[in-house]
Amino acid sequence: MNYILILTLAILSGCAGPKFLATNINDALIENEPKIRVVHDEKTRAGFEKAMVKWLDENLMPYELVPSSNVHQPNFLTLEYTGRWSWDMGLFLADAQIKASHQGDSVGIVQFLAPNTLNPSKYGNAEERIGYMMDVLFGYQTAEAATASIN
Repeated sequence: MNYILILTLAILSGCAGPKFLATNINDALIENEPKIRVVHDEKTRAGFEKAMVKWLDENLMPYELVPSSNVHQPNFLTLEYTGRWSWDMGLFLADAQIKASHQGDSVGIVQFLAPNTLNPSKYGNAEERIGYMMDVLFGYQTAEAATASIN
């Protein structure tokens, strides 16, 4: 009887693993090498912005950090982010979002969702997951490939 319960829990928790959902930025926009602005979010842990900046540095993309009160500049590719951590016998990145806009239009969005289930893959390196979010947003990999990498 216990084996059936364990098998059922394993199947149910496997179906509810972390995932990425996205609409990536158009390749033509990225090829034009727009100036990038990262808008600081006071409510999100500092490590989130740090991981985004690390990714931009590693990919040789020039950027500037601006406060949330800063008015959007239409000539920039603006990145706005939010992230929420949760606790379940350990701290984990529960959900996050990075939105990209250019000239007043939304040009891309990526979301990360880690449901608070029994699935142990919800626990993972948040910096790595934010890096995957940036990969997906900038079209370096698909949301499906990034999801497969963390599960």
